[in-house]
Amino acid sequence: MVVDFSLLLVLIVGTFSQTLSTNPGLKARITQTGLDYATKVALDSLSSKVVGLRIPDQHGKSGDVSYDVTNSRITGFQRPQSSITMNPPSGLRWTASGTVIALKGDWHYTLKKWFIRISDHGSFDVTVKGLSFDLGIKLGADKDGRPDISSSGCSCDIGSVDVKIHGKLDVIYNLFKGVIGKKIKDLLKDKMCDLIKDAINKDAENALQKIKVKTTIAKLFMLDYRMTSSPKFTPQYMETYHKGEVLWASSMTDAPIPVPPMPDNVGSQKMLYLFVSDYLFNSLSYQSQIHGVLRYNLTTKDLPPSNKGVLNTTCLSGVCIGELIPQIASKYPNKQVELRMMSTQTPMMTSLKNEVGVFCMGTIGMYATVPNKPSIYLVNLNVSMNATVNLSIMNEKLYAKIDQLIFNISAFNSAVGPISDRALQFVTRNAIRIFVEPALNKLGKNGFPLPTTGNVKFVNTELNLVRDTLIIATDVRYVSDTDTALKFVPRKRVYLEKT
Repeated sequence: MVVDFSLLLVLIVGTFSQTLSTNPGLKARITQTGLDYATKVALDSLSSKVVGLRIPDQHGKSGDVSYDVTNSRITGFQRPQSSITMNPPSGLRWTASGTVIALKGDWHYTLKKWFIRISDHGSFDVTVKGLSFDLGIKLGADKDGRPDISSSGCSCDIGSVDVKIHGKLDVIYNLFKGVIGKKIKDLLKDKMCDLIKDAINKDAENALQKIKVKTTIAKLFMLDYRMTSSPKFTPQYMETYHKGEVLWASSMTDAPIPVPPMPDNVGSQKMLYLFVSDYLFNSLSYQSQIHGVLRYNLTTKDLPPSNKGVLNTTCLSGVCIGELIPQIASKYPNKQVELRMMSTQTPMMTSLKNEVGVFCMGTIGMYATVPNKPSIYLVNLNVSMNATVNLSIMNEKLYAKIDQLIFNISAFNSAVGPISDRALQFVTRNAIRIFVEPALNKLGKNGFPLPTTGNVKFVNTELNLVRDTLIIATDVRYVSDTDTALKFVPRKRVYLEKT
């Protein structure tokens, strides 16, 4: 039997045993509401897969009667009352009670008494009532920071077993049906614990391998979601702590940026809360800055057709930079200007209540380009940029889009004399803004993947902004591999067969 615990394992990520030394870049809160849904998913899977389970053949003797019980299999499973609950300080507990199981099988007996020998065969039905189990679940992490899971003890009990043997010689059948009932009861108790433990120790552990704790971004960066500390358990929720940092893929050196603390006073009504620190985005900025990613030479080819001529020194149609800076037009006619943009300090993102802001500073060197000759230096520009950003979430990714973009620009070290404010505003409006805003939106459109598997879909999602932290409050919907293959055709319920 394979019980699919993928949802539970996506929500409950494993942890290291060390103490938390720094604030995490990402924190996950799994509430009791989330565990209640995980229980339902587990029972749905258990209900559909336990039917058809075979019980080992039994052979024995009761008095003068030798018997064989063969081809025993479960034909019905009635869902129990079940729950997965927090079990502080280090795990969970899965309990269930009130399960009813129906079985069918075949029997054969031989009665030998002195010179009398009688044999017969037929079928039987068994109804097992009041089956309950209690299982502990321990959480941990492997050497690579991936979560792992293991069972911690299992007890199973059965209230009653009713055996109905089909045949005519009731007196003889009654000699061994009690033995059959006891055998079935003992076997089923062991079998249920074995199956549930295997579901956690094997199937669930395999499902954990699907969770990405490292994800490559743009072939240059590594998004690190590894666990960093032990979880925190309360009666209402559990929390797990993740590194939540973007690293340079080839060096994996931490950013020397402080990680701000995250809030604790949020609700527990949703199934899952993800706390994403500004540190995650700022570590990306840091790695981009020190590895020279935030540089770009802007030329005419980067501009849309309607703005192709704005960097010309000689105006062919409309207004161009040569008209606004006449000294460039007179000294370097029929040339094009190249803008060599670079960031001079790490861009920083700051989350406040209901707003995300990004601040950047850099320089832009203006050069006149001459085919097959070195470019000619014209002037340097100091540029600062303030942006407000809209965030959204879709398909378990976080996306960003520029809402407002404000530039402040000034000239220095001019080789062509004074530069008018009108010329600076023209360059900003018709070249820098037209390129920078789409480029930033393209980056935001790629999205940041969140640590889930493809089986988990976010529903009823809310985004909340507080200081230094984005909070994603969401319910989840689990989609099994079978459901995906059937394009979300609902599963059939499994009912207890009548005997």
